[in-house]
Amino acid sequence: MVLERYGEGGKIMEQKISTWLKQQYPDMIARLLAWSEINSGTFNLAGLNRMVEVLEPAFAELNAQSDHVDLPPYDVINDHGQITPQPLGKLLSWVKRPEAPIQILLCGHMDTVYDLNHPFQSCSYINDQTLNGPGVADMKGGVLVMLYALQALEQFADVSQIGWRVMINPDEEIGSPGSANWMRKWAPDYHYALVYEPSLTPEGFFAGQRKGSGNFSFVVHGLAAHVGRAFDQGKNAIVGLAHLTQALNALNQQREGVTINIGYCHGGGPVNIVPALAIAKLNVRTLCRQDEFWFYEQLECLLDTFQAEYGMQVDWYGQFGRPPKIMDEKQTAFYTLLAEVSKEMGLTAHWEATGGCCDGNNFAAMGLPTIDTLGVRGGAIHTDKEFIVLDSLIERAELTVRLLMKLSNMPQK
Repeated sequence: MVLERYGEGGKIMEQKISTWLKQQYPDMIARLLAWSEINSGTFNLAGLNRMVEVLEPAFAELNAQSDHVDLPPYDVINDHGQITPQPLGKLLSWVKRPEAPIQILLCGHMDTVYDLNHPFQSCSYINDQTLNGPGVADMKGGVLVMLYALQALEQFADVSQIGWRVMINPDEEIGSPGSANWMRKWAPDYHYALVYEPSLTPEGFFAGQRKGSGNFSFVVHGLAAHVGRAFDQGKNAIVGLAHLTQALNALNQQREGVTINIGYCHGGGPVNIVPALAIAKLNVRTLCRQDEFWFYEQLECLLDTFQAEYGMQVDWYGQFGRPPKIMDEKQTAFYTLLAEVSKEMGLTAHWEATGGCCDGNNFAAMGLPTIDTLGVRGGAIHTDKEFIVLDSLIERAELTVRLLMKLSNMPQK
């Protein structure tokens, strides 16, 4: 174990780390409050730029090489059925000791699901240990865990054998479409990935196996007509879309583990015109890569049948951006190591399967052993009830430092 490498001084080092992190607790809370009240919804570029302004000096304290990236726009389907490039925020990254024999990739995101028009914009205390606020758990609290863990590591541990990259992206909440290419570029240089999504439960459960995910848009083209004079000559795109979404929804009954959620529909206008355009957007969750091929096969058959029966053209867009995360031998071994480190802290590491997905799916699919719920304990994410258990800032930062110290002594093939 790592402490053997440090001899009797190992316990003293652990105590120094624990004491220092507890001393930083007021600063952690102050930063969390300030960061969480900056609206950084994925498409709020001004808010994301403001987050860049506070994150850059915070991580500059680590004296690492910055490696920031301007991401390309993300194509979205607007309510007119047109492809519209949507600008994305900046991808932030810092690198330290890239020549070290053991390399760790730490990943977080600065964007949230709450846009400028969302009513949930400020923080409030539920009690002394629980804070309600936008992004406090998902995942501005997680970014703080990363920051303070690395500060403690750099101050108190022997870091000669370990190098790291921090990656903070602005588009995780929409599937990381702009930053995925950089994940693929950087991942081969690393041995392990640590992702700071919040725990699955307030008790601190970790996510093990994860479902994969894909986002898709469908544009149904009908035929406009005057409702009074030429109703029979029109083709109602909304009615067509209703049949299409029913057929898509029926796929939920046909393959275990695959779920299809129609999450958005738009169409029509004045009610004296047969609507010529209707749009649906949906999300598909999968258990394995074979599910993706199954969905594409079903979709092809379904669209052929629909277009033949209703005489309406359907254009579709999208792909699977998150592969399923499978708990293979490498992943299980890494979680077993996490359990050992947790036990040394007097904690129990429990993990379970989840239908949720994150950047950890991508890293695991690239062959990196990945733990992707190392962020804070909390809950109710993506709702106005989102909360953080505040002392988990210290707990998860210390857990990260100890895990990094353990990894620094792991032989690499």
